[in-house]
Amino acid sequence: MTGPSGIVDVRFAGSNLPVLFIIIQGAGDATTELMLPPITLLANQVVKLDAFANINFITVQNYSVDSSISRNQGDIVTTDQAFFPQAAVTTALTWVDNPGPGTYNYTFTISGSANGITDASINSRGLTAMVITVTQ
Repeated sequence: MTGPSGIVDVRFAGSNLPVLFIIIQGAGDATTELMLPPITLLANQVVKLDAFANINFITVQNYSVDSSISRNQGDIVTTDQAFFPQAAVTTALTWVDNPGPGTYNYTFTISGSANGITDASINSRGLTAMVITVTQ
């Protein structure tokens, strides 16, 4: 392929609406997902993916946060399992995906679980994809 390299397309999905943890007897969990519109890649194109989520726990004993970016529901391209010592968590993932020509659906899934909590929520979160043409 000849021609210039660079950013061809940018897609974004995000939300600031809190997803509350379902809490039963001091233990709780929550899961939410962001999905981008389908992305079509041509030869010599890659997708740079950036994702983040902010999670807040109130009166917590222990907790974990798991986040992942997947392609075409089920094909995990990157994951982050984190155990944090603080009660406010920001998880972030960056990945460059090179699956070849085709149309792909990308999702960002955030799951949290905790014990000894009185309240918790997944707050602001976002997923950005940049389609980049790379010349060789």
